[in-house]
Amino acid sequence: MEIRYEEADYSIHNDDILTFVKPYWEETYLTQKYELEFAPGLELMSQLYEAGVMKGIVGYNESGEMVSVYLCMITPYLFSKGHLVANECLWHMREDVRSVIKMKELMKEIEKMHNKYNVGISHLSMHTDKFEPVMNRCGYALDEYWYMKRL
Repeated sequence: MEIRYEEADYSIHNDDILTFVKPYWEETYLTQKYELEFAPGLELMSQLYEAGVMKGIVGYNESGEMVSVYLCMITPYLFSKGHLVANECLWHMREDVRSVIKMKELMKEIEKMHNKYNVGISHLSMHTDKFEPVMNRCGYALDEYWYMKRL
């Protein structure tokens, strides 16, 4: 299956992104643990896109269905002057298309977008170590564990 990737444009892709991620969102551990409501801040998302802070990649199959998405916030890296960092807000690939090859393709598309915006450091979170070898081959290294708490 071929996946066509393009840079996310809030005005074009937002409805597709929200429809695509909602079922995944509802199944995540944090959503269930903290009983989080799926209520995206659409105005804030729009402002972040317009300001150039939020960027992303969307992937569609031959039928025009969204099968993958990556959204990040690009900000200055506080601990190394002159570097921009892309902090992943969301990334998801539909299970029926998920494979090592497809993950590598998505990683290449993410890297192309990062290069376009002069991002020097990329942070991604992953809820499984299943793809750690793929991530390592793509140049990522496991840095630390993430802990979250609802306040």
